[in-house]
Amino acid sequence: MPERISWMRDLLLWELKDPATLVYACDSLGGIGALPRDRYRCPPEDVGYFTARVVLFELLAAGVLPQLLLFTFANGGEYAARILAGIRLALAEAGLPEDFPANGSSEKNMAPEITAVGLTLVGVRGENFRPGTAKPGDGLWLVGRPKSAPTDPVVKGDPEICGFDHLRTLAREPGVHDILPIGSGGTLPEIERLAQESGTRAVTDPDLAALLVKSGGPATALVVSASPQAAGTLAGLGCSLPVRQVGSLLPGLELPDAP
Repeated sequence: MPERISWMRDLLLWELKDPATLVYACDSLGGIGALPRDRYRCPPEDVGYFTARVVLFELLAAGVLPQLLLFTFANGGEYAARILAGIRLALAEAGLPEDFPANGSSEKNMAPEITAVGLTLVGVRGENFRPGTAKPGDGLWLVGRPKSAPTDPVVKGDPEICGFDHLRTLAREPGVHDILPIGSGGTLPEIERLAQESGTRAVTDPDLAALLVKSGGPATALVVSASPQAAGTLAGLGCSLPVRQVGSLLPGLELPDAP
């Protein structure tokens, strides 16, 4: 039995008896692809790429080193091979080796008319584990434009989508404290989660309310807490990548002592 299993954000943490802590991130996709009953049309390579982006961003943004990938496909044959090729492309863009361990299963007896994929990425908690590191006085920044199919086109190479290179730049900046990918729930829930984990209180720009509830789909954007000294790094992330401050963090409210 493990010493302890806990949850943080969308991550499961398994604390072993030795110093290592395994961290798991999962994502699934259905109805997006190139099969007859898919509701949103895209190549199977994009299916694999963007699904892998989600779990990779979740671990890398948290300061976790990926170790292996597990996949389950409801599709098989050449179609499954093309999904896996897209996954491999995302692993390469994340800076992982060509022989990064990936294992799983694909359907071999049926020919479903809809795409369905599940991924689990396993990593080891590193020294730079970020959750809970945001500080009062940090600015809250939205890096990238949240996009989600079918409302928006989501394609590789879109200069408005946050990339692995942007994430690496942020992770190297000492003034950047916490980083969270934006998923289907939009930016605001991630900001609230970041503030809760760090014991701070978030204040956001009311004029940006519509932007902060927009789905980020497959981690197309990040929310970042950063000191004022890191503003230059954030502003310099790219000419076309939208980067804007959307709020700030204040000290948390102290509860009165019990009588």
